[in-house]
Amino acid sequence: MSRKSDREQQKRRQRKQERQAAKRKRSRGRAQGGRSNRGLEAFDPQRLATMFCIVVCQSLLAGAGRFDPEERSDLLRAAYDAGGIWQRLLVELERFLYEDKPWSLTCADLAPVRAAFAANAALDAFDHLWVLALTNESADVSAFAAADVASCAYRAARAFDALRASLDDPDQDPAQALTAVVDEMDEHGAGAALKKSYKKLLSDAVASLHAPARLRRGAVTRLARSCAKLFEREARRRSSTAWWQCGRLFLTEVFDRHQCDGFDGALAGYPGLLAELVPPPRALLWMAEQEGSVDRLRSVPFQSTAESWLSFLRQHIDPGALDFEERVRLEIVRVKLMRARARTVDNLDESAVVSEHHEFLTALADLRTLLAHGVPPDSRALPGILEPALVDFYVGAIDELQCHDAALPITEDLRRCHPDDFRLACLYATAALMRRERHRLRALQGHPPRSHVDPELFGRCARIWEELPQGTGAVASARSLLFEGLDREDRKRCLLKLAQQALWRAHNLDTYRQELRSLLPYFESDNFVYRDIEEKAALDPGLVFCATMMAPFHERTLSLDETQSQQWVSHLLEIARQSPLGARLAKTYLATPSPWFTLAPTVASAARAHLEELRPSAGRSPDPEPAARPPDPKRNTGRRRPARQPRRPAADDSTAQPSLFDALDP
Repeated sequence: MSRKSDREQQKRRQRKQERQAAKRKRSRGRAQGGRSNRGLEAFDPQRLATMFCIVVCQSLLAGAGRFDPEERSDLLRAAYDAGGIWQRLLVELERFLYEDKPWSLTCADLAPVRAAFAANAALDAFDHLWVLALTNESADVSAFAAADVASCAYRAARAFDALRASLDDPDQDPAQALTAVVDEMDEHGAGAALKKSYKKLLSDAVASLHAPARLRRGAVTRLARSCAKLFEREARRRSSTAWWQCGRLFLTEVFDRHQCDGFDGALAGYPGLLAELVPPPRALLWMAEQEGSVDRLRSVPFQSTAESWLSFLRQHIDPGALDFEERVRLEIVRVKLMRARARTVDNLDESAVVSEHHEFLTALADLRTLLAHGVPPDSRALPGILEPALVDFYVGAIDELQCHDAALPITEDLRRCHPDDFRLACLYATAALMRRERHRLRALQGHPPRSHVDPELFGRCARIWEELPQGTGAVASARSLLFEGLDREDRKRCLLKLAQQALWRAHNLDTYRQELRSLLPYFESDNFVYRDIEEKAALDPGLVFCATMMAPFHERTLSLDETQSQQWVSHLLEIARQSPLGARLAKTYLATPSPWFTLAPTVASAARAHLEELRPSAGRSPDPEPAARPPDPKRNTGRRRPARQPRRPAADDSTAQPSLFDALDP
């Protein structure tokens, strides 16, 4: 045990020395580069960062172990300086080796860094990475055999490459290759039954290609049925092993050859198998081709397969060969895919979140540039047609991904084109406050935006303002420029949404009172809602209820007439059916009259008679009252980045879509 510990310490010291040496070279390069132009080429910071990343890859592949938090911070910073795929490569390699995470990088991802590995005499390390990348590819699998390192990936690659030779030569006996595959399965603990069935499956795959024409269709059908059963039973457990991935590529090639010869119809009955063998885009196109219809392509569920679609588009579509309108369609699809991919990023991985947001915003900026410059004469109307849908899509994406500060340049540009759009003004003010650039709020003065007022968006932006660690003056400025500039009806809508969000965020009566206190800047003591109640004017039931909840903070006593009391009770019963906290509010205020408001006696008596029937729709009692959640500890950074909101369920899109971007389908 002590020898193993000593070896680990020695490897850690060696890796630390290599990292420090790379840092010294980089710092010397920057110092000399400031004094002499000749040093710029020799001490290029990006090249030194790339060298450091290559050293890290070599250390990880040599078994140096996981990085501690300080080391990880240094390597991510260097990978960011190196640019390109480096940051994703280092993170994924560490997780693959030491956390048993799946490997997703492809050959197309790694091809740009091959030259860097070659220039630093590190092609051995690149060969290891290339083998891993080939497990995600459906072509060039024979490149596995070029390496001679005795690892499981190379052994599996050689075995299946030898088996692939039997596909071309009917006289080639596959027995030796099948034995090598079984031996590799045995290395990974496969049972006797699995080894027997898998060996028979591979043997049947080879035999199906050499079957007579009159028997071949039946052989393909039997092969597809056997393959589907095996994959359904074993794919989840075996997908992380090299022999399974190599076998998947081998079977994909077998069915590809059957497809070229016109014997691929059997796969149409096994969509699950097709999804396992080929990437989702290719599977969808294959199914559409088999059905002879493009209806399947009109609605593509790509939310969980965005990365596969992006890779497919990069490999199979040349943007330069498309005309203008087709190029616009391609860029729209790319933007949608990047938004979908950004949704799936782990919020705890800050660097990955920033990287995904940057790629999405860059693609969106490219789309806007394409629509603004170089539009051919016969397509001049297209930018104007797409602009409203593009703005709607942009507002929804920024609100969902919570990347207001990074998107400020695009938001500012869009706001110049649409100064009356209330949604863009909300995003702009939020980005300015997140960046602590209060002076930017002056751009909102003099012309309050009043079109496209979105109370839900305003409520979420107002919540972000409250969480930012800065003075109340900046928040008050944003509130006065946006909320107080609205007309009365729009302010009512915003107040209703703020009150609803306060109820949703609360967990018990104490936290609900705290949330109500945050509404005081919007619901002042001389608020028009109080006046409307006193004058018996028509009001929304939610505003009547909100006014009674805010009355204690202003020490006002409200007396509701019969109509207002019925509105108050109906709203209370509605929220009681929706949440346990609503049921508790109903029991509290109906059982014990409040000193701050009074209900009409007949309405109050009728409501109390049904007090025991109040239950939330979920069917569970609100008692006992849950404890309040402790506040999140603040970071020590200059500002705290607001947590991204939970993903909201998509609206029912079974009806016709009102605009191009609503369905988020290519």
